[in-house]
Amino acid sequence: MIRKLSHPDDPTQCEDTSSCAHYDELFTETVKSSETDLKRDGFVASVYLLIALTVLQKGLGFVRSIIICRHLEPEQLGLWSMTLTFMETFVPLLILSIPACFGRYFEHFENRQQLKSFVKQSALLIGACFPIGVVCLYLFRESLASVVFGGAQHSSMLVTSLFVVIPFSVFGVLVSMLTGMRKSQSRTIGEFVNGTSFTVLAILLVVFGKASAFSIAYAFAGSYAVASLYAWTRVRRIYQSLADDSKPLVWRGTWRKLAPVIFIFWLCDFLTNLFFTVDRYMIINFSSESFGEPLQQVGNYEAAHVMPLLFSSFMAIVAKVLLPYLSKDWEAGNRQTVVTKVNLSIKIGGIALLVGSTCFLWFSEFLFETLFKGKYDGGLEVLPFIVFFYVGSAMSFLILNYFWCCEKGSYSIAALVSGLVVNVLINGLLIKTYGIYGAAIGTAAAVTTQFLFLWLSSGIIGLKLDGRVFLVYVISGTLLLSPFWATIGTSMIVVMSLAGVLLTREEWRFIRREGFETH
Repeated sequence: MIRKLSHPDDPTQCEDTSSCAHYDELFTETVKSSETDLKRDGFVASVYLLIALTVLQKGLGFVRSIIICRHLEPEQLGLWSMTLTFMETFVPLLILSIPACFGRYFEHFENRQQLKSFVKQSALLIGACFPIGVVCLYLFRESLASVVFGGAQHSSMLVTSLFVVIPFSVFGVLVSMLTGMRKSQSRTIGEFVNGTSFTVLAILLVVFGKASAFSIAYAFAGSYAVASLYAWTRVRRIYQSLADDSKPLVWRGTWRKLAPVIFIFWLCDFLTNLFFTVDRYMIINFSSESFGEPLQQVGNYEAAHVMPLLFSSFMAIVAKVLLPYLSKDWEAGNRQTVVTKVNLSIKIGGIALLVGSTCFLWFSEFLFETLFKGKYDGGLEVLPFIVFFYVGSAMSFLILNYFWCCEKGSYSIAALVSGLVVNVLINGLLIKTYGIYGAAIGTAAAVTTQFLFLWLSSGIIGLKLDGRVFLVYVISGTLLLSPFWATIGTSMIVVMSLAGVLLTREEWRFIRREGFETH
């Protein structure tokens, strides 16, 4: 689906979702400003709270990861890693990725005073489809266990994951609603409640119970259940404060027109999760036993992701929080403002990630040898490639915000497919010979392919990416060399930023004057 919009989009009115030729003619409805008592959270204030709570939460998560890695054997860590990989891969299938469009379309339906009906209809659709998907996965549990864990003997772990996925999915839907309603501070608190609960429960079960993948799964389920309860109270209160619908939202017309959009979100969600997890599936199914048991290899590989994932997940949350604010600017016709904010977010995010990743590389040997008790030496060897992968993927998340605003989802899918193909091809060639080292090389090449595709295609859709964005990404390649060269590259980036080269004086003034707020 490729559309070029000159007005705020109206998926309930347009007959041809793949063409823009008739869009202006079909758009005849006057956009209304909804009058609600709902007070929106500002983006900058939300990010300040996000930073504060995320630093605390990730600190707790880091302590949790150290304790888990110290107590679990690599095979058990690999079993949990594949369990989480399975859930992240299949959740978009279970909920049809309907929540993925909340950040983009809540503003649209609120402007027409139909948001209450849209929320209600979305919840009913998700509630109807989710149980069907879970039953189907249960019926094919042994076949899935062979693919996911490398053997049908692990089907009991897959059954456990089906129970875990319930609170995991519920929380995902609720926080997507909070994000779409621009109640980002409530979302951040919900994420903090989840992370803190997971840390406490995981430490209790692993240290004082049995150190196994099942214990981590139970802690994971409990933390998401607690966080879902908090998120539900917030969503319910916000929903009640929304203005009543000005007119009914027709089921058939709305969802028939939204179906292609949601399909794009669903496909992109699925491909994104597969992009991040295909290396683990290929290690399980294609690696040589000369490198150890497949689950043991995945355990080493997972250990390398512990800290870089914290940086990337923070930036992914920032990207999701930013999208509704960019969407509001887009709906108001402020297209150049969106371009400016997207460019700024990529540069600032890339600089922050590069600084954090460089500091971490200096600390990594102590982490693996002392805190992880030397049990994951294989993970230490591939660490530079994993760090580089997460920097590139986080910057890609920020670029994609523009693609979502202008509804060019097909480009994002093409970028994911290109990276996924490169990942699979390189993994297929290298994993048997080099084990997880080959998988790490494949992921680094894949994220570079994805970033370059987004860079080249951005100009076609009207996003003029600043050339200094590409400079930040190129210099992040020093992470692959050594901590010394990464420090040199990071120092250059910081000096250029402060000197007004990477971030111009106009951009600094824009940040101080407006930040990312919408008026």
